[in-house]
Formats: sequence, structure tokens, C-alpha cells
Amino acid sequence: LAKQSGNDFETAKADLTENVLQRIVKESKLSMGEVSVSKESDGTYNVIVPVTWSIPSGRVLSTINKYFNDYNGKSISLSSSRHGGTKLVKISGRYADASDSRQPYSGRLFDVLQAHEIVLEASLGSKRTRLVVAGNLDCFVSCGYSKIPKNTWGVAVNGGESIHTFSASQENPIVIKGVTEKELEQNGMPSIRFILQ
Repeated sequence: LAKQSGNDFETAKADLTENVLQRIVKESKLSMGEVSVSKESDGTYNVIVPVTWSIPSGRVLSTINKYFNDYNGKSISLSSSRHGGTKLVKISGRYADASDSRQPYSGRLFDVLQAHEIVLEASLGSKRTRLVVAGNLDCFVSCGYSKIPKNTWGVAVNGGESIHTFSASQENPIVIKGVTEKELEQNGMPSIRFILQ
């Protein structure tokens, strides 16, 4: 029974990793708007990168709902954040550990999620800026990003030029700061990508 339980956990962990974390990185739609540049007083430039994204929330939710539940055993669904209406999938650690959870090891699976973040990176030459789109949240008052694992892990499934995610910088569009004139000339347009870390 112990061996079977260990196998079940590893299977669930692989499912969660492949069909939530890796799926977000591989299957999300990511697009860049018209980039603009502003010169700073120190002679460097800020590159302003409008970014929009859409994460396949239905497919992600279907996997999440195998292992976690929301209030009173109900399925987790999309909800609006207080950060400008961003749509979030939120998983509470409290309900991952509840005795009526769908899986006996959902608390351990919650720890797996809390060990990871998915960031949106905009880079130009050696300069880069990262915006957290999936990671740890502190939802005691309203949901905000936290570098330290808190009581909730969440995914911002959509984002736009005027929408804040739960980011460390709270900047959107993404601003790549401190770019030199040489870097501007050599590198052309910035690049954007999702990274699982």
C-alpha cells in the first residue's frame, strides 16, 4: 500500500507538472505590441514593451480540479483579481490540505506548485525584466505576489497592456530599464518568452 501510494503521488506530480506548469509555458499565446523607447537623464534608455498573453485556462483547470478543490469541495474556477480585473486561477493551501480533498496527497502536490513560478521575460541584449504570471500569492486582504510561499498559488490566465498581474515590479507594459545606445543599435527588437523556474 505504501509503495502504491508513492507511485500514485509520482504519477499525480508528473500530471500536474506536464499538464499545468509545462502546458502554460508551451501552449500559451504571447504577443508584443508596438515597442517605444524613452531616454533617461543618465543617458540610458527605457524600452517599453506592451505584452498580452492568454493561458489555456480550461485545460489547466481540468488538471488542477483532479487534485484540488475550492470551498466545500467545489471545483476551482476562474475568478477576477483586484489587480485591474486580471482573471486568476487560485489554489488555496488550506483547501489543498482539507480532509475532504479529492486526493490524500493534495497537500504535497500543493507544495510542488509552490516550489515553482512561471515568469514572462522581456529582454534586449543583456538587460531583462521579468513579470510573474504564475506563483505564490498572499491573499490575506487581496491577492498580491509574494516571493515567499504564502497561503495561495495562482495563475494569471490573461494579461494585457493595462492589466497588472501579481508581479514583483507591478509594471505593465514591461519596461526594460538601463539599455545603452549601443545595445539598442545592436539588438533591434526585444524578445519575450515564458520561463518555468
